[in-house]
Amino acid sequence: MHARILSALALLVTIAVGCDGPLTPQECSAVELDGTCWTLLAFDSDWVVDVKVTPWGTFVSTLDRGIFRLDADGRWTALGPELWHDHLIANTLLYVPADPPRLLAGVRFRNGSMEDTTIATVFASYDRGASWVPSDGGFAAAAPNRYRVYAEGLGVDPGDPQRVFMTFASSGMLRSLDAGATWQLVLGDPDLLGGVQPHFLIDPSRSGRIWIAYVNAFGVPSVVASHDWGDTWGHGSIVKCGAVIAEFYVYALALDPNRSGRLWIGVDGGIMWADDGGEAEGDWQCDRAGPAGAVGAFAELDRTLYAAAVFMTLRSEDGGVVEDSRLGLYRTADGARWDSLPVPPDALGATVAVTDSANGRLLIGTRGGLWAVRP
Repeated sequence: MHARILSALALLVTIAVGCDGPLTPQECSAVELDGTCWTLLAFDSDWVVDVKVTPWGTFVSTLDRGIFRLDADGRWTALGPELWHDHLIANTLLYVPADPPRLLAGVRFRNGSMEDTTIATVFASYDRGASWVPSDGGFAAAAPNRYRVYAEGLGVDPGDPQRVFMTFASSGMLRSLDAGATWQLVLGDPDLLGGVQPHFLIDPSRSGRIWIAYVNAFGVPSVVASHDWGDTWGHGSIVKCGAVIAEFYVYALALDPNRSGRLWIGVDGGIMWADDGGEAEGDWQCDRAGPAGAVGAFAELDRTLYAAAVFMTLRSEDGGVVEDSRLGLYRTADGARWDSLPVPPDALGATVAVTDSANGRLLIGTRGGLWAVRP
């Protein structure tokens, strides 16, 4: 999965740039393709799990080397993995601008053994990641199936930093009204596998609306919504192309910056959309001319929406099977037409994409490093 991918793409301009800090590669390549500049910032041999741009710096969680912070001066600081245990991974990060501000890290287990336990599924740092304390209100310790309560997603009300949400172990959603100190179940069942999926979206208009991906006991995917910050939930609209119901696992959700009410979702086969927020049956539309691959992340920059995808290829090499994953990147400025952007041949499949608006770029975490993209 981490193998370099051979490609026929021609590199128009290649510039070697020196990088500060011991955790970056010895050389970061800045590659310009059709006016889009790609720079490999760090972790060229590691899987980037999550990225968050915060007032404290940019935090990056990796599969094998823990958490790091990138400061404005370009220096990296290692923040893990010795802060927990070797078998724990920071699965999701969230900056909460409460008083005092804090960085939350939701953890999961590296191997997923039934014997794995942790004192908390969420940890908090009040000093830019230098130290951490448990911050899940005892939820992990009290759960009957403790090995299944790892955090998968974190989000905060943009207008009230005391209201924080967490999805856990494909089983449910928790809500905190005290910036992550204590949590209450608002959707799902912690004793059951399946159901609530990791990915959710909080409406930035502060309407109280939250969308979350859901899969029922028969494997049928849907998107359910709440209009009161998780107090109550709708029945959910089935994700399907016309009359065809397929197992479209939902990896990402995003609102269109230029078309009011249009909700995009990234699925195994590309993208789908609905113009009323996807809450009524039959509203989901397949965009067959849009992004392909498994679309796992959206990001917005200058009112342009970007979608990052993973293309998986199995090929035979000297009698063996090699699994490749390459990156696809697409954008739309009008919510109608999606354009494909050229991608460096050694950029592997995307896992996360975020906006670094202060620097006019996207940060894309991949299965082979962290890339900065200036469209």
